[in-house]
Amino acid sequence: MSDDKRLSESQKKNQGKILKDNPEAKKGQEEIKKAVVLVIKKLKNHYDSAFIDFHWTKRILQKAIVESTKKHYGPNHDYYEGDDPYILPDGGVVYCEIQNQKYMTINCFPLFCSEYKKQGTDPNQSKGNVIERAFKNWTEYKMLTLNQMFSSYYLFCSGIDFEEGSTIRDRLTSATLKRPFNISYYEKIKGDSSASVYLNPKTWTCDEMADIMFEDSKKIIDRYIMNTSIKETGITFEKLPNSNA
Repeated sequence: MSDDKRLSESQKKNQGKILKDNPEAKKGQEEIKKAVVLVIKKLKNHYDSAFIDFHWTKRILQKAIVESTKKHYGPNHDYYEGDDPYILPDGGVVYCEIQNQKYMTINCFPLFCSEYKKQGTDPNQSKGNVIERAFKNWTEYKMLTLNQMFSSYYLFCSGIDFEEGSTIRDRLTSATLKRPFNISYYEKIKGDSSASVYLNPKTWTCDEMADIMFEDSKKIIDRYIMNTSIKETGITFEKLPNSNA
């Protein structure tokens, strides 16, 4: 077994322990998955077209990320270690697929990525650990969407560590480029991406998260896809990843 696979297995075990010790965190991660499935269903019903479809992948493969970095920075930006490394956001990534009249895929791109983090219910948990893991995934997703005019990444946070006045909240402002929380940011500023950080010290429900992601996704599709030619969007499209295993 390669070092990368050992690391992935170790991360899975550690995550399993965290969820076992914190059932509220596990519930939150199940809710974000339900929310993503609901968003896809609502998008398919809303557009109801043979020319646009939506897919969910649980993993982001490093192979896909380096394809983006090579196109943006140059051919030397293609390095990663391990046999088949990947990252595993709580809510995975939703891809939008554009088809032509013969129902053949012509373009497919990441529409949004989502995470749910619960922090502040476990007295043995160090402050900020959960956020650091989310930032790692966000950094990777930003590289995946380097060549797009938009980048939609959601970080839903709950728990007492996110109450007003908590120092943890200040650690999150870099993700929004020093802008307020509970607002969606998917447009890039001078080429840089922001995360949409939503804080609720109590909890986030499936419907609340789904409504936010659904409304934003409609705006992205209508602005960058439906009312603009593919060429003008500046998006570099990726093949639909086969990584749901």
